[in-house]
Amino acid sequence: MASKYIYPILIGTIPIIMGSLVGYFGQSKEGKAWYDKLDKPSYIPPPIVFSIIWPILYVLFGLSMTLYLWKTTNIWRYPAFIIMIVFIFNMISNLLFTPLQFRYKSLEGAMIVCYLAFVSALALLFLFYYLPLKQGYNRLSALFILPYVLWLALACVMSTHLFVLNTR
Repeated sequence: MASKYIYPILIGTIPIIMGSLVGYFGQSKEGKAWYDKLDKPSYIPPPIVFSIIWPILYVLFGLSMTLYLWKTTNIWRYPAFIIMIVFIFNMISNLLFTPLQFRYKSLEGAMIVCYLAFVSALALLFLFYYLPLKQGYNRLSALFILPYVLWLALACVMSTHLFVLNTR
């Protein structure tokens, strides 16, 4: 019985672990210096804000996944399987952003994966809210992922504005 709860917990820690690793290893000094010289909209927060916000968002995202998967009997069957596919797609999209922007200096690539992460996070929000489990809906998972979705919406705006300002 205890093994039933291991998978949701392990999957819930993926955003925290992977986000931390990519945040640390996905940047380069050269890429950071390049980014610092870019034209930026005035509303882009200082780097310290990102280093505070992202860990919180990854914890909430992991918690939303854990809560949802906790209620399912088998994470590899419908409806949890759909959640897992969207989750994996979201994590890949999200984790590609930092190296694309801060290591490979690709504002366009970073912007594209930002939108992919946003759309897939929006899909997760919708699925958490509306996709029934045997025990009912897990609207608490939707509530926990909502700040992540809202931040990604802002990130898409910032990324698009940064791209437009620096590709004229």
